[in-house]
Amino acid sequence: MKLHLYPTRVIPFGLSALSLVVGSVLFPAIGYAETKQDNVDQTEINKAKSTDAEMLERIEVTATRRTTTVQETPLAISALSGNMLKRNGITSVEEFTKMVPGMNIQDSGPGSKRISLRGVTAPGEGTVGVYYDEIPISGTVGVSSDAGGRTPTAALFDVNRVEVVRGPQGTLYGASSMGGAIRTIFNKPVDGYEGAFETSYGDIAHGGVQKSVDGMVNVPLVEGLLAARLVGFRKTSDGYIDNVFLGIKNVNSSTKEGGRAMVRFTPTEDITFDGMYLLDKTEAGSNTWNPAIGEYQTVSQINQPFEDTTKLYSGTLNWDLDFAKLTAAVGNFKRSTEYNMDDSYYIDTYLNEDKCQSRWNDGIACSSDELSAYYDYVNSLTPAVLQHKGYMTNKTYEMRLTSNGEAVFDWTVGAFYQQRDDYVQSQDGAADEATGRLIEPIELFYRRYILDNLEQKALFGETTYHATDKLDVTVGLRWYDYQKTVTGETTNAWELINAFEKPKTSVDFSESGNLFKGNVSYSMTDDMMFYGSAAQGFRPGGANNVIGLAEMLTGYESDSLWNYEVGMKSSWLDRDLQFNAATYLIDWSNMQVRGRTTDGAFSFLSNAGSAQMIGLEMESGWRITDDLFVSGNVNFINAELTEDQVSDVVLAAGKKGDRIPYIPKVTAMLSLSYSLPQILSGFDSSIRADVNYVGSSYTELRPDDTYYLKMDAYTLANLRFNLDSATTGWGFSFYINNLFDKNAIVYDAGSYDYPHEDATSAMPRTIGVTVRKDFF
Repeated sequence: MKLHLYPTRVIPFGLSALSLVVGSVLFPAIGYAETKQDNVDQTEINKAKSTDAEMLERIEVTATRRTTTVQETPLAISALSGNMLKRNGITSVEEFTKMVPGMNIQDSGPGSKRISLRGVTAPGEGTVGVYYDEIPISGTVGVSSDAGGRTPTAALFDVNRVEVVRGPQGTLYGASSMGGAIRTIFNKPVDGYEGAFETSYGDIAHGGVQKSVDGMVNVPLVEGLLAARLVGFRKTSDGYIDNVFLGIKNVNSSTKEGGRAMVRFTPTEDITFDGMYLLDKTEAGSNTWNPAIGEYQTVSQINQPFEDTTKLYSGTLNWDLDFAKLTAAVGNFKRSTEYNMDDSYYIDTYLNEDKCQSRWNDGIACSSDELSAYYDYVNSLTPAVLQHKGYMTNKTYEMRLTSNGEAVFDWTVGAFYQQRDDYVQSQDGAADEATGRLIEPIELFYRRYILDNLEQKALFGETTYHATDKLDVTVGLRWYDYQKTVTGETTNAWELINAFEKPKTSVDFSESGNLFKGNVSYSMTDDMMFYGSAAQGFRPGGANNVIGLAEMLTGYESDSLWNYEVGMKSSWLDRDLQFNAATYLIDWSNMQVRGRTTDGAFSFLSNAGSAQMIGLEMESGWRITDDLFVSGNVNFINAELTEDQVSDVVLAAGKKGDRIPYIPKVTAMLSLSYSLPQILSGFDSSIRADVNYVGSSYTELRPDDTYYLKMDAYTLANLRFNLDSATTGWGFSFYINNLFDKNAIVYDAGSYDYPHEDATSAMPRTIGVTVRKDFF
């Protein structure tokens, strides 16, 4: 089957509920920002400040593909410098989430993280573009065509900055950036000797300890021409979840290790080439537990290890051509994963007379002897392991020209190409009853293979017209074309669960279209800017590869959205106070959703209905005194369906007014940093406290869905004390994360088989120390 779609997209009219004027004049509530400081004077630079107060200083970003500051950029963007990440103990994107209004991560276990911005979350391809420098990174599709649910995240050591752009970035960043984009910018090799070292030790409540070691060394290989930078890291955790079925403590122990090797070649002052090899390896146990059993307890009958190895080979050329800057980036991202899941309780659901009749006795009621024999067979299958192995290669190529200098028009034009190949092997086998480990050689129940190939190409451009020294108008356009081929084969049948042998079959999907962006900004003063924008985003469609699924349910189409936004950026009180705000309305059409067949047997992707998000986000930072700094952010959002998701084949798809799952109406963060009097000679000391609030949400669309669960609101508090010496490079930190040891459930899912609910939580209270040393 081959489906060709050539959609015509028009701009809908009406910007109801966009009331920035009201939101923007609210008191400077929680949020943070960087400032426009082209002409900042030396007295401002020399002000004593806490670590967090660096947010008020100039941090350059390149989200628009040209260098600006956050306050100069007419987009909703947050950024944290590498120094701020280090001093605040942020080592992962998960820890960074609280710093960004409207950012959410659904963490359903090792390797299973779904990132969303502004409530744009759904199964399928990712809704947030994830970049390492110039290279887009994709999750693996798995058996459920859900690349967005398996997004890899980088270790944040020796990072220059992290940028988060909220709202669709379709024209410059393409597919799967319909909610926004996250860019991790690594420090590059420099022409000099540098080094850094950091180690940390923490005690986890209800569990063991966590330890980490990070290091960096920078060496000039050929003075003025070639330099290298090596980064290495290792982080271990003993875990805190106990398997009461197998009698094993701390089953969610983990080890994450890897590094980066980078070179910078500068043959002339106009040409720079950066090459990088990145390696990230994770070995972990499942961090899901069963609330019906007890806090941080699981009754899984099997050992559930997870292994993930990611590698990235990349090269980026920057060439200043006087009239424009040429950027050419090539990346080859490889990922291999292997993980085990417990299939035992699912198999136990077949222990009933109806299944004996339908799956064992050709539709005839089973006699007592037949029923006994059937039960003996089903019981012989447990404990059982559902094992998934996946291999992905994602090659990307991008070339663009960005105009230089000051002119009436600024412009960027470019081309993009992607070839992603996914291979998935899924199989069921027997496990050892005593240890829960997969028996090898495997006692195979069934096996199937999936090949998922995605090819994308695009041409894009943006131009900004500087109508006056205060008024800018930007227009962007992207043409895209993609083809997706999904191939499946079941080589070993398991008729008990209707997994019949299936020959290799393929389904092709292709689509082309255009994405539009329009933006107008007006700078009333050097410290006050207003902007408005309308932008599109989309995700590719594809095909399900689900055992026993009817052919009519195999394919699903792309979904798309329009984001309408009005925002302001401002600085006050001689730039000691900054306040940014944006209000937005998102219309999401032809949503991709996870549905179930009417008999409840199969889960698959489909298109059903539309949704709307109306939100207000604010972020602010205030240097109250030279020693005291307060910052924070808040996001209010109403994310719900705008029409019934009517379908004859999807169970409990959703109705108008249903809230989008896993999206709280309110999230907020408030932090306070205070520079203390000198405690130790030669060291600056400071203390930081932050409080993070996440409102309640639900796990499914329909309140009458069997698996509809409420996730309660929670508040987490952290405390950190820092000692830092600028002259010696030494630094020390004492921290308490999750100060009050809250069991905050960050992901929950219902199931019809025992124990009916699987949850993951934020890390329990962790008390630790960090020692670091910078060498220059």
